[in-house]
Amino acid sequence: MATRKPLQARRTPIKASTTIRTHKPKKPLKRSHIASKSKRERSVLVNRLDRVFSIYIRRKDSIGGIARCVTCGNAAPWRGMQNGHFISRRKMTLRWDEKNCHVQCKHCNETLHGNLAKYEAYIIRKYGIDVVFYLRQKANQTEKIQMYEIEEMIKLYEKKVAELPPEVK
Repeated sequence: MATRKPLQARRTPIKASTTIRTHKPKKPLKRSHIASKSKRERSVLVNRLDRVFSIYIRRKDSIGGIARCVTCGNAAPWRGMQNGHFISRRKMTLRWDEKNCHVQCKHCNETLHGNLAKYEAYIIRKYGIDVVFYLRQKANQTEKIQMYEIEEMIKLYEKKVAELPPEVK
């Protein structure tokens, strides 16, 4: 039986004449610096509006700092609750719609993915069946929300949060 050479011994050495290939220089990005800066500014504004809007939704229905989940009825301090969306927040036309957003506990919003059957029943009780049809119809529309509109909504919801009664500690 022939013996095998160890792995190190079987390797062939690199020849001295071998050259290392360098990659071609990278082409500059097609998008200009201004456009990418604008995109970053937009995402910063969207995140800021998300924060302010979420605080408003969770605080507006809280009583004495305690909010109640619209789907399961669980009560907790508003800071421990979440801003649940009936139609996904990926639909930008409804992302900041007050009839689409309500207080939900983490379990209903994340684990049960919005608990949509009970959420729909809540919206029908509160607003009527027409609002459910309206939300579903509006979800299929595409419109780009301009940056100045986002800035205006930030100011509006910051004002609305300031007008809410102070928290009870």
